[in-house]
Amino acid sequence: MQSTTKKGRSCLAQFWLDGHFQLRNDIRTSWRLSGLKFLAAMWVAGVCLSLAILLQLGLSKRWGVLRKYSFEACQPDGTFSLFPQDYDYFSKSGFFQITLGHGQLSFTQAKVIDVAWDIVCGRGGQVVVAFVSWRVFANYVTTSMEVAPVTFSTYRTVFLQNESMFTAIPRLLRDFTRRRGLHSKVAMAFMIATMFFIWSFPSFASSMTGYSGNVKAYIQDDDSNYIPFNTFRRPLFIVHDGDRIGENKDYIVFDDLYLSAGSDTPDIFRGNSTRCLVLNYVRRYGPDGWLQSNSSVFSTITLEPPILNISAYYVPYKHVTQKVWMHDNTTYSLDHISNQGTCQPIETYQWGFSYIQLIIMLIFCLIWATGISCMHIHAYYTMKHRGRTDVAGVYKATLELAHAMNTHLLTTGEFSTKEILALTESELHTRLDKDNRGGAVAYDNPLVLDGNEKGGVGFKSWIRKEAWWLSAIFVLLGCFCSPVMMLPFAHFWGLPGFPAGLILAVCVSESGPGRGVMLFWLALVLGSLITVGTVCGLPG
Repeated sequence: MQSTTKKGRSCLAQFWLDGHFQLRNDIRTSWRLSGLKFLAAMWVAGVCLSLAILLQLGLSKRWGVLRKYSFEACQPDGTFSLFPQDYDYFSKSGFFQITLGHGQLSFTQAKVIDVAWDIVCGRGGQVVVAFVSWRVFANYVTTSMEVAPVTFSTYRTVFLQNESMFTAIPRLLRDFTRRRGLHSKVAMAFMIATMFFIWSFPSFASSMTGYSGNVKAYIQDDDSNYIPFNTFRRPLFIVHDGDRIGENKDYIVFDDLYLSAGSDTPDIFRGNSTRCLVLNYVRRYGPDGWLQSNSSVFSTITLEPPILNISAYYVPYKHVTQKVWMHDNTTYSLDHISNQGTCQPIETYQWGFSYIQLIIMLIFCLIWATGISCMHIHAYYTMKHRGRTDVAGVYKATLELAHAMNTHLLTTGEFSTKEILALTESELHTRLDKDNRGGAVAYDNPLVLDGNEKGGVGFKSWIRKEAWWLSAIFVLLGCFCSPVMMLPFAHFWGLPGFPAGLILAVCVSESGPGRGVMLFWLALVLGSLITVGTVCGLPG
């Protein structure tokens, strides 16, 4: 027993020492790459979290609840409604409307924000997506060329990038379908889809945002005057014999928090003790005198029969259609408010997003990020296995393409080197592109035999190797993005640290001991921060 204990301690100590050594070595040799991987992973996690928040808020209609707090009755589409929580953010009528707008902006301010978004996020985002995509495409096509050749046009599009998407997409599509494709059909389809995504990125980014005029809710009274809706008040109870409890005879209890008709839980338990007492009295004895009693108690006052005559408009005691609103001692029914309510434009503007288009854009970004990550991982580990450390850039690609074209023309025996240089552009195009099905450019690698790799490499082998770590990340992200965790515990600032720490450990070190040691120190630091924050009064 003692021997087993010593052996366990020895293994733990060895794991601890090896973990620190491997972690220190990983940080020293590849800290830049680890940082880039972590930023990329956190960007993907951020897209997932944003998508989860939008879907949860849209499906649970949380924005409708927030609108009730703001005394708003104007829907995002500019229509009047007393039930703002019932607005459907997935309605097709809101596809091109700014349904997630915010702000009280002048026209100049709204225009400046919109133009800045189009330049920075639209064009800038296109540049970033194109740069990352083409770097990964070049790596992947390099590994594919060691298995099967590609056409001159495909090579030029991927490595030289000297033409617009308008011509590159159909040429690449033609080469993949009718001439020489890549080793993977899925990769070919993803490359074409990504090129369409890059081409349309500024249009998507611009289309999903915009500015629109703010509107304000008004109610038309019997004299055709328009009264601002936020000047109305919604009564909850009317105590017709309020003088018995020290108030005026027709004492009105108002809902000072909600103005819409959809609220069934007004916040009447705060800030007004008399209001709370009226509610408790109605709960105990009932409204309208329908619950008889010999005597009743209101706060500390014992009332002789009859009980208080209270008209209740609070939802648990009256149907929603019985709700009323008041303005200048005039009562308006729900039907009047609904029929005579309107939303009219004011002088300010709001800037924001189309909810549906924002969801679609986030889904496209998530698909692109997932696909480009899979392609990068496959290319990275395949090149590492084959011993390739260099990918052709502009200069090397120019030399390789020129050499391949020159070699092809010389092997036909029709031209000498001098005659090849004398050919016109149209003649070269005919010889290289049409006569030979686009030509062929390939790489030789001794590890690749007959198109089959020696040993499992690439994305699938990486998945098998990292299965447990990836499962842990997905479980944490799934829990973090779920409505059970995300909405009730969104104020806990320490909550994102757990999935972020696990992602950082996986990005920094490729060994189990190194990741284990890093997770230990990250958990220690995060736990200390949460403890200090809790002591200082911050939610953990």
